[in-house]
Amino acid sequence: MKMKSMKKLIFAITICLMCTLNTYAKEIIVGPEKYTFTEKEKEYIIDFYGEDYLENMPASTYKWVKSLDIDTNGIAFNKTTDTNVANPNGTYFKNDDESLAISRSCNTDFCSVTVLARWLSNPKTRSYDVIGVRYSNTSAHNDVRTTTVTSSSGGGNQSNYRVLSNGFGNSVKLPDSGSNIAVEQHLYVEATGRVYASYQHALRSTTLATSKLYDISAGGYGKVFLFTGAAANDLYDEFTGVDIAM
Repeated sequence: MKMKSMKKLIFAITICLMCTLNTYAKEIIVGPEKYTFTEKEKEYIIDFYGEDYLENMPASTYKWVKSLDIDTNGIAFNKTTDTNVANPNGTYFKNDDESLAISRSCNTDFCSVTVLARWLSNPKTRSYDVIGVRYSNTSAHNDVRTTTVTSSSGGGNQSNYRVLSNGFGNSVKLPDSGSNIAVEQHLYVEATGRVYASYQHALRSTTLATSKLYDISAGGYGKVFLFTGAAANDLYDEFTGVDIAM
């Protein structure tokens, strides 16, 4: 009996060790911060953020990606190769200067939404741009939302929100210097309906107050921002929006 029990114990320990080794074998360690990713997380980061993010990912983005639990909840995002299409439907759009993408990961209770605007060139005007979303047949799951601006010269969170019942926007001041500018927004919504996202670049210098002169509307730029008042007329670049179903 003792010999049989010992064999069972050794077998159980062996199985546990194999499971542990398999788990670590699936992890990928990258960058100076030694971030660990699963294969699915790595694929998502390369597809959504770009391969350069693997080596230079901000800590806030790493924590966010890990919180999505992609291996369990999955991820929805489809980067097409079709560019300069004047149809603001889809999860990705870019022109020669900017790109905009939206993705979501849902559990049974809510969806975590990521919006990412990246500058592919250096903007001539560095003033108050606006990034945000409109809800369609959904609503905010909670009041948690973050917007981070990063560049080669540094960055951090910015919080100049205008929150309405059908969505919100955030006026972000672009850094005065630096390249590789990215504006990343995180939010939570109910697991139903659709979210539209828009990023609007100021074509000339403006104030924080003027950048907040908008309503959230399907008739607005990117199907999100309807700018109001003479000061905001023709101020923003009408960049095409993106959207995704929950």
